[in-house]
Amino acid sequence: MSYSKRARLLSIAQISFEAGALSDEAYRGYVCALPNQFEMPSIGIESTKLRILIEERKIIFTPESLAEIDDERELQVLFVAMNIDIFLDSPDEFELDDDLLADLLKFEIKPSAKLKIIEMMDLEAIIDLPERAALIGPILNGIDATISNLNGDVVHSLILNTMPLASQISLLISTTHL
Repeated sequence: MSYSKRARLLSIAQISFEAGALSDEAYRGYVCALPNQFEMPSIGIESTKLRILIEERKIIFTPESLAEIDDERELQVLFVAMNIDIFLDSPDEFELDDDLLADLLKFEIKPSAKLKIIEMMDLEAIIDLPERAALIGPILNGIDATISNLNGDVVHSLILNTMPLASQISLLISTTHL
């Protein structure tokens, strides 16, 4: 790539990150026209513009770029969800806590990805976290797979906190081997 073309791409990236004066709609159109992904901007950028960059996949997903937004939990979850396959290829590089993993389960991602996320979680914790059990129960009920780290107390919490009653019964039947 010639120096002038590279400089032009860098200029476009710099302008896109500094385009806070544009409306969100105009900014999205502008960002969509950018040909490449870029590193996470080190300059301050408002959350709505950063959300657009993440949604349009214009920021390279790396552990470092994710760490840049560690004070913006909602954007972190979105960033991981938008790059779920990259995350699942090497989850140990990203060091995500169970709270963030649980938030990922709320996104429209493949059931197989949700299963992998659940397997990464400390399921013993759901015994004391009924809202997390209520989130995980229906997912497990809808997936034809076995989770290796389920025990009787975890299953009890899943069944007790899953709604509706038909899902509770289905979970009970599918986990009777424990």
